[in-house]
Amino acid sequence: MHVCESLLNKCLLVTAHLSTLLTVLALAVDQYLAICRPLYHRTDVNISRVNVALIAIWICCLLCSSLEIVVPVNTPPLFILENKLLLIDRRSRSDRPRYYAKKVKR
Repeated sequence: MHVCESLLNKCLLVTAHLSTLLTVLALAVDQYLAICRPLYHRTDVNISRVNVALIAIWICCLLCSSLEIVVPVNTPPLFILENKLLLIDRRSRSDRPRYYAKKVKR
């Protein structure tokens, strides 16, 4: 039961995050249309089109997030610098500082 709850929580989180991003994108497109086509904005953007766009955004988000349930991907998280600490050497005389990785003891 724990796996199902975890997948459902992940699905809901992905849906919420993706729908937020796409809704903000839709608001940006609305503002772009209002600036570029001010005379036609009232006829181009009306309540019914906004409702259709929001429903389409939520359906796309639900479909994209439910792919994890239908096609589970069991890949471990990617840790690029898992055992390393990125340090910056500012003592160099060049314009760009030198970056190097130092192993971290656990």
